[in-house]
Order: sequence, then structure tokens, then C-alpha cells
Amino acid sequence: MTARGSETRQRIVDQAVCDIREHGYGQVSLRSLAAELGLTTGSVYRHFASKEELLNAAGYEMSRIINDAVVPPVADKSERPSGDSVAASGNTAISDISTSDVASDGDHDDIEDRGAASNVNAGSDAADSDVEILLGIADRLLQLMRDDPYGVEFLFFGPLYGTATRQPGAVEQPRFLATLLGICARLCERYDASVDPKQLFVQIWAFIQGYGNLIMRGVAEYDASMLREALMRLLGKPSPEPSAPSPPPDARKHAAE
Repeated sequence: MTARGSETRQRIVDQAVCDIREHGYGQVSLRSLAAELGLTTGSVYRHFASKEELLNAAGYEMSRIINDAVVPPVADKSERPSGDSVAASGNTAISDISTSDVASDGDHDDIEDRGAASNVNAGSDAADSDVEILLGIADRLLQLMRDDPYGVEFLFFGPLYGTATRQPGAVEQPRFLATLLGICARLCERYDASVDPKQLFVQIWAFIQGYGNLIMRGVAEYDASMLREALMRLLGKPSPEPSAPSPPPDARKHAAE
């Protein structure tokens, strides 16, 4: 393909992504894209033989966009650093990505406290670091479900991710999918989880999608602690026991007497 042909193809993909984020992927057509870009329909068909082929190309681009938006750099590498390098390079990204404005002001305090706790432990426990990264990704995805609903819907339900998850190896893995599967694989190995990485990915994916829809429809309120509890349950680990409440001042005084 010539340089001009590659440029035209990228213009078509970029316009498709814009249209998907504005109207939803069900409204995209090659004919309408041609009109928007000032191209002939035949020119578009020379680059994409069908709408599904175009949506797959747009799926890779959307996966890259969302990956860049929600994944801290330390998690987006095939080999993650450990020890002090995680603490030095990864925790700022984790902290930044976790403090999304999905939550209320009170929820922000909880999320920021969680990020601070991860700063203390990340150098000594890589598994805990992966938990914090995954929780931060979930936080940010919940925000995107509000701010970019059609884009996230396309990520969840577009044809590319369906093919990539049902038929591993049939297509190149989209970037965001590969990132999440890598994190799930590390968590399953380090926590000796009873599920395999693909099952864990599907369970996490389903939880985030369902929880986000409940929040958007006002059925549930955002609760940062619920994300942690749900993840630990999926990993087969017990949730931390709540500390016993302190007795009221008068009761303490009476007990002392």
C-alpha cells in the first residue's frame, strides 16, 4: 500500500472511531463515512471490504485509546519491573488513575488512601501491586462508562473483542485485552486462584460492565471498597475482616471503673 493509501485508510478508521463514540457502532456505515470524508464509496471499499472489517480495524484503535487512558505505564509492558522500580515508576500512575471523578468527594478520600497504601507495599509484593493496578483500571473504566458510553460499549461488545476472546489466535489480540489478560495471568499464578486467567478476565469484565450500568442508572452508588472485595472473592481470597467498632465514651468509662 502506498503512503497515500495508508493515510486514507487511517483517516477512515479515525472517522469511524469518532462516529462510534458519538453515535454508537450500530450507526456506522461505509457509505456515510465516505460522505463525511469527501471520498467515493468505492474508495472506502477498496480499503475495507465490509463493515465488520472496518469495525475490527476501529476496534484495535479504540483498544489502544482506552488502554492509554486507563492503564498505568508500568502495567502496559510485557515484563513488569519489581522491587524499588515498581515503587518508583508505577505508583504515581496508579495513584493518578485511581482518583477518577466517578466517585463523590468522600469516595475520593477512600481511593486516595488506597493508592497511598499501595505505595507502601508495592516494592515488597508484586501481586498486591497488580491488584492495585487492576482496581485503578476498574475505577477509570467506570468513569469512561459515563463520559464515553458508546466507546466503552464498543469495547465491551464490538465484533473484534468477541472474536479475540472466543477464538484465541484467530486475530491479533487488541492492546487493552492483552493488558488485562496479562494482569489476570499474573494474579492467578501468584494467588494460586481456582480459576484460569481467561475465566478471571471474563468474571472481572462482567462485574465492571454490570456494576457500571447499575451506577449509571442510579440503581447503585459507587463504592470503591466493593471493587476490592469483588476482586478478592474472584481470586478465592477472603475479604479483610472489619475491625470491631469502638464502644461509646461512656461505655469505655464504665468498663474502666
